[in-house]
Amino acid sequence: MVSFPRLKLLWLRKMDFVDGILTNKLLSNCPILEELSLIQCGGLKCEALCIANFALKKLHIRSCDFGESTLKIYAPNLTAISYEGELPANFVFGSFLSLVEADNDVHNYREISAKTVVLIKLFELLSKVKILKMSGHSFLVLSQVDILLTDLPAFNNLIHLEVSSEFDWERVGSDPVSTLRILFRFLQLSPNLKTIVFATNIYCCSNGQDEGC
Repeated sequence: MVSFPRLKLLWLRKMDFVDGILTNKLLSNCPILEELSLIQCGGLKCEALCIANFALKKLHIRSCDFGESTLKIYAPNLTAISYEGELPANFVFGSFLSLVEADNDVHNYREISAKTVVLIKLFELLSKVKILKMSGHSFLVLSQVDILLTDLPAFNNLIHLEVSSEFDWERVGSDPVSTLRILFRFLQLSPNLKTIVFATNIYCCSNGQDEGC
C-alpha cells in the first residue's frame, strides 16, 4: 500500500473510486495532508466513500457523482469546506470543532424532495461556521423542498454571509416569492450576522414587473 508521509496537498480530478476501503486507506496514509480536492470524481455507486484524516484542514468537493453512495467525513481539524454539485445518497459527519468557513452550491433540482434529510444534514454541518458563501442555487433547492424554519439549525456562529450567485428561477420553475421567503427565514436563523454581501442583484416579481433588490 502506498503512503505519502510528506504530502500536504492532494487534488484528484476525474478519478473513479472503485473501492471505498482502499481509497480510505490511501487518505489515511497521508498523515500531514492539509488540503484535499475532489473534482468531477465518481465511481462509487452503492457503498460509502470515507474521507478520514486527522490533519486535514481544507476540503473541496466539486461536481462529483456519488450515485447511491454515502459520503462520510471524519476530519476533526477541518477549518474550511466547499461543496458544489449534486447531493450524495447520505451524509455522515464527525465533529468539526475547528470549522470556520464554508462554501455551499447545491445543484439538486430533480427528485430533491427524496433527499430532504440529506439536505438538512448538510445545513447542520454548515451551521457551525463563521463565514458562509451560499449560491442562489442553494436557496432555490431549499425552496423546492418542504423544509420549515424549525427543521433547520440556528447559525449562531455566523458573522459573514455572501450570496454568491443570482437566483435562476426560470431554470427550475421556482416561485420567486417562495425562494425569497426561504432567504429571509435563513437570515432569521443567523442572529449574530455582522455583514451580508450580495454578489449580484436579486430580482423579485411585483405586479407583473421585475424589480431588482
